[in-house]
Amino acid sequence: MLLFVKKWVIFLCQVTVFTPTYNRAHTLVACYESLCRQTSVEFIWIIVDDGSIDETSTLINMWISEDIIKIKYYWQPNQGKHIAFNTGVSMADGELFLCLDSDDLLLDNAIEVIIKKWGNNNNHYAGIIACKSNMKGLVVGSMLPEKLKVSTVYDLYNIFRVQGDKLMIFNANIIKKYQFPVIEGEKFVTEALIYDQIDKNYEWLLLNEVLYQCEYLSDGYTANDKQLLLRNPKGFAMYFRNRMKIGHSFKTRYLYAVRYVNCVFISKNKFYLKDSPAKLLTMLAIPTAIVLYFYKYSKYNTD
Repeated sequence: MLLFVKKWVIFLCQVTVFTPTYNRAHTLVACYESLCRQTSVEFIWIIVDDGSIDETSTLINMWISEDIIKIKYYWQPNQGKHIAFNTGVSMADGELFLCLDSDDLLLDNAIEVIIKKWGNNNNHYAGIIACKSNMKGLVVGSMLPEKLKVSTVYDLYNIFRVQGDKLMIFNANIIKKYQFPVIEGEKFVTEALIYDQIDKNYEWLLLNEVLYQCEYLSDGYTANDKQLLLRNPKGFAMYFRNRMKIGHSFKTRYLYAVRYVNCVFISKNKFYLKDSPAKLLTMLAIPTAIVLYFYKYSKYNTD
């Protein structure tokens, strides 16, 4: 009878918690323990291992055998977090999908609060945006506007001036329509590229609560933003090129054009004017981009 009940709970899971990981066996334990403490069991944990060569697989297989929470584990050759994300989305069960990084935690009631917020009539929204804190409990950036109930991601940051990283809980049916691009030789594409695409058609529900604790490691993406751009200029060029179209002011669009030109300098793309959605703006951005490139990037070896 107990086995039947457990299978029934799994069948009813509403939330997919997705963790991409690469040689992070030393951080995954705390992540796992936070999921074991959840006050709701209506979730499944999908781990996509992006080519780890440490003890990650041994650790996860041990947790699967413990059978405390439902876990799916998939190993793939190292391709970057964005491709692991594509894999995780394709494996997702339930109505909602959230990314829990391998060095982070969910608060004990996070799944319960998310399911309650989502309810039964919100399938036309892109998902839910909630808040994060650091490991000391201090809010990352700012809380969400108290009276604002729905928003696009772009408006949230650029019109309402919210600051800091936020927890994105995707409507699984909607995120399955969007995939990160695969760019040969590059292993990173910013999540904001996908948010911008979703914003064209959907708004998000806002949940002004902290549900997630994060740790910014010295080898993480946040700590290495300059190197990320240098190693992945084509992906960043796609992002800045799109932002040139949707920027809310001329100044904003101009700054994105400068960053776009920087990226094409690094990637040596000779067709950047042809690829640009705003050719005159791109030409105007070239002098500033040249100065920024030599000040910020030219001293690095980009080969």
